[in-house]
Amino acid sequence: MAEPASADGANYRRAMRQLPGGVTVVTAAGRRGPAGVTATAVASVSAVPPVVLVVVDRWNWVRSRAAGAGRFGVNLLGAGQEPLAERFSHGTTATFDGLSLAADDPPMLAEAPVALRCRLVDETELYERAVLFGQVEAIVFGPPTAPLVYADGRYRPLHG
Repeated sequence: MAEPASADGANYRRAMRQLPGGVTVVTAAGRRGPAGVTATAVASVSAVPPVVLVVVDRWNWVRSRAAGAGRFGVNLLGAGQEPLAERFSHGTTATFDGLSLAADDPPMLAEAPVALRCRLVDETELYERAVLFGQVEAIVFGPPTAPLVYADGRYRPLHG
């Protein structure tokens, strides 16, 4: 085994590139319109009751809208939806232009293989991040496809 490297930002990012993450678009609605952001820091917390957690930048529009509305959406992306992931990676409100929605509060993307409507049950901040906990209230199943993951700086479909 190699000698341990320092746990500085560059080495940490290099290490985390080896940890694949499912690609999602986290969404929320508010008085200023919908907001969405691509996120891979999403995890199942509990099955009973169904609870997920998502991690976003603490200043992200999704976080403020989710807190104001008390709900958010988690849209799981599938193979071939890399352009959708890129579209939401910049966090602007224009990202919804021309998209079909299965629901609008919170916005749930009609083309997502799975979309979760969540009630915000808790949130916490850690450094520059906010962790949102959502109890899943509804699930929309779209067209089935292989999941989309992000690993080593690239989007990749996960085929069995």
